[in-house]
Amino acid sequence: MSHLHASCAQSVAGFLHVLLENMSQGVLFINMQGDILVMNQTAQEYLQVKKLHLPSSFFTHMADDVLGFSMKRWLFSSISKEIKEQVYIHKAPFFVTAKRVQIPVKGALILLEYDRKHLEKTGEEKPIDAILERASVLKKKEKTRLFAKSISRLKKGMCSLVSAVEKAVGCLKPAEPRIVFSPIQAPLQKALRLLKKDAFPEKKIRLDLRIPEEKIYTWIDPCWMQRAFHNLLVNAMESFSGKGVLTVTVFTQERYTTVTISDTGIGIDPSIQKNIFSPFFSAKDAGYGSGLYETKKIIDAHQGSISCQSHLGKGSCFTLKIPSARRL
Repeated sequence: MSHLHASCAQSVAGFLHVLLENMSQGVLFINMQGDILVMNQTAQEYLQVKKLHLPSSFFTHMADDVLGFSMKRWLFSSISKEIKEQVYIHKAPFFVTAKRVQIPVKGALILLEYDRKHLEKTGEEKPIDAILERASVLKKKEKTRLFAKSISRLKKGMCSLVSAVEKAVGCLKPAEPRIVFSPIQAPLQKALRLLKKDAFPEKKIRLDLRIPEEKIYTWIDPCWMQRAFHNLLVNAMESFSGKGVLTVTVFTQERYTTVTISDTGIGIDPSIQKNIFSPFFSAKDAGYGSGLYETKKIIDAHQGSISCQSHLGKGSCFTLKIPSARRL
């Protein structure tokens, strides 16, 4: 009989898990020690966190006030009133409802749900966000493998569209970098690591890195420079039709820190070289024409310069020059 009870309990637990994962409402349960015991997929999406191995500390992965109130103060104080807050995460408003419960584990049961009335009034929910949300729900419910694949392709296509729109909007916004005194190697190394994640398995490219170990400090926005370097590295990788060499060089010359990114790819047609930094100009069928334009804006915002030398069939070399001293 005990075996039957255990089997029944497992079935119920499995059913509850499926129910929890398919809810459109985010569900969190945090015990009095601050450990997350329950967190469904919707809650992960709302809070923009990767799937956690539970139990896991709330404070390790999220800011104390990410839900609009201090979680530490609420968990560890004697206050037990219900909290209802409207917060803005993921570019859409939603309500947070939190209650103290004892079930038999004492802790905070937190529900997250979109504030639909606010969205209807302001129109803040983007149509693309709505499509993606409904596609996720459909994929969870759909049992037909072929249809589920179609939904996955729909989501992938919509995400590409979102990325393209965000790039276009980013190109049109004025550059406002946060300048700090930082080694130029740091954002460059991050961009190189990101390039490896992008993966170009069909291409056999040799990296030739000529980056000095001694740190070269200059006035930059590290995040902006990482984006600039990444754009140029991806651009170089896409220029290869097969084998090749990608060379990255860093050095100081007079009052400038110079970074060159050169490739032995197909090169750029001389007739279009003057247009490569123009907004939304691309010689690639799948390109949006935002990468090099964004890169030039970033370098201009650093009071630097970017130039390109290219020979058709031989390759291209982009040279970035950033002032070593900040100009006020």
